[in-house]
Amino acid sequence: MAHRIPVSDTVRWEIATKISSVLPVLYGQFLREVIGDDYDRIEQQVWVILAGEAKKIAHTYGLPVGTAGEIADTLRTIITIFFGPETKSELAVFDDDRAVLMIRRCPIQVREKELQPATGVLRFLLPPLKPFIRDTPCVFSGVHARVTGTAR
Repeated sequence: MAHRIPVSDTVRWEIATKISSVLPVLYGQFLREVIGDDYDRIEQQVWVILAGEAKKIAHTYGLPVGTAGEIADTLRTIITIFFGPETKSELAVFDDDRAVLMIRRCPIQVREKELQPATGVLRFLLPPLKPFIRDTPCVFSGVHARVTGTAR
């Protein structure tokens, strides 16, 4: 007999979101000091592996990737799958090979603020994304998906 979980799907989704979005913050806080300068390089490899998982999800579920707008919209869907419905974003499509996905609310940064309520200072930003982050948390400018005709 299958084990019945006495927690609603909605509550489970909220819990999973909080756990998946707090892990990068906790790893950053606890391991950055121990690992030092190599931390960012090592962490980037984790995000590369997650990108591979995102590609598998897109392929498995037939998510569209034919144009820049489709790629950005698929990325928005996958970000929600990975980090939950707390993510808020906007998509601007300019033509078939130009689109911008703006993350307006990032669960990872929300968790960081929750863990550092006294200062409100964001010590942890995803290093590969720092060049794209403006003063507003998790708003990416200049993130363009370009269709190159390569196999996806």
